[in-house]
Parts: sequence; structure tokens; C-alpha cells
Amino acid sequence: MARALQEDCKGLAALVAHTEGAFSGHAFEALMHHLLPQGGDFTVMPIAATSLGIGNEELLNLPPSCKETFKDAADIRADTFKAGVYFRPLLSNFPSVDSMLRVGDTVHLFQMTVSSRRTGVSVKNLTNLYEQLGLRDQQLDLRFYYVAPDTSIKDFKVPAPARSCGTRFYVLKGGMKSRRPQQAAQPLQQLQALQL
Repeated sequence: MARALQEDCKGLAALVAHTEGAFSGHAFEALMHHLLPQGGDFTVMPIAATSLGIGNEELLNLPPSCKETFKDAADIRADTFKAGVYFRPLLSNFPSVDSMLRVGDTVHLFQMTVSSRRTGVSVKNLTNLYEQLGLRDQQLDLRFYYVAPDTSIKDFKVPAPARSCGTRFYVLKGGMKSRRPQQAAQPLQQLQALQL
């Protein structure tokens, strides 16, 4: 699958759109683990705390980041939780999240899903993760994203946990069409020409 990502990211995205079940989930997760660290603008929608609905679309700008894997949450405690690193657990059954990224004082937690109907993330597991990472007493903005294919967003329903340690919950539109790459820096000559 890693080779498919490098050779044909668009082909993998099409495969995700036209398959179902476990294979679709694995392909979608691999695609998003490739796209999220590249950075860019992603469409997110807040999850209402009092209903199953999602709010209006907002843009989430993520910077490009390097990738690292970890075995245990204690490996990346708050004091060593480097900004600009897309952390992915080595174990596929890591509780609550599939990846994490710190950008300044914001910690983004991602959980990939191809199902439009889910049970909410376990508050107990999320609280345990925050404890292991040493985030509970930090003054950080904690954001949890259900990353779902853009084709299933309209049907997406999940409750935001009532007690969630100050975490804000979102749905992030996943897939090739939903990501806008970072804008390339303009050469100095172009900037000077614009000023004239």
C-alpha cells in the first residue's frame, strides 16, 4: 500500500471511493496518513455537543510536518511532544487515535473512519491518553477529528462526549478532493513586480 501511495495517490483515492468494508478503511487510513503530514487546507465541521449534528464548514490549515512513529504514548510526553511532527502509533489498535500532530499550542488528534455512523470516542480512553501524554495540566487547545471520506460526510452522525477534558470535536473531510495544498512561496521578482 505504501508503494501505491507513492506511485498513484489519486488511484488509491478512487479505490477508497469505490470499495467498502475493511479494505476501504485500510486504504482510506493509508491515504490520510499520506495527506495530513503534507499539510494544506482541510475542511472541518464542529460536532455539536448537544446533538448528533455537525456545524458549518471551517478551514483547518496544517503545516507540512515530518512523520514519526511511537510505541507508547509515554514516548511523546508533553515535554517532548515536538511541534511539527505527525506522530503515528506503531500498533494499529492504539486506543482512541490513529495519529497526532502538535502545531504551536494546539494538539490535533485524528481518528480515521469510513463509517458515517459511529459511537463516540471513549471519554475514558481519551482521558487516559491525555494523562499518558502529560497534557491534562497543560494550557493547550485539544482538538479531536473524525476523519471521514468526503462522500460520507453528509450522513455523518456521532455524539461529542459530554465530559471531554476541554476537547473540541470535529469531522474532517478526508480524501484527495478535500485537501488544498499549501500555497507555494512566490519568487522575489514576482513579489517586487506586484509592488510596482
